[in-house]
Amino acid sequence: MSSYQNLRAIVIDAVREYCAEHYFRPYIWVEVDSACRVPTEYVKDGMIILDIDDEAVRGFQMNDEYLSFEARFGDETDSMEIVVPLNRIVHVAAAEQAVEGASFMASPTSPELLEKLTGSSVAPRRPMRIK
Repeated sequence: MSSYQNLRAIVIDAVREYCAEHYFRPYIWVEVDSACRVPTEYVKDGMIILDIDDEAVRGFQMNDEYLSFEARFGDETDSMEIVVPLNRIVHVAAAEQAVEGASFMASPTSPELLEKLTGSSVAPRRPMRIK
């Protein structure tokens, strides 16, 4: 595990604390890959922006590899479990000060983490169309 992922966890925690103290909403920008469990209908150009404020999510947890929480999207009444590897987070900031956040480079999700999060060590393939 790379120290960059540890640093991301520290920075994400710091931004969440800062936002709580100043009544801002912390957001993360995620470059989605097959290890991410997010609502695909909200993914645009391979990216999704997620509100990680305590009022927007339930059960927020983070370790040195990934973060997870439950959230509702749009008009949905049921919540969805969100899982994001930290190596896929490219920006974290207060929504009110998005340009003043911290940015990172996305890196490939390791096969070990991919297997842990999805139960598969290979990225899923798209279904083939047979004519």
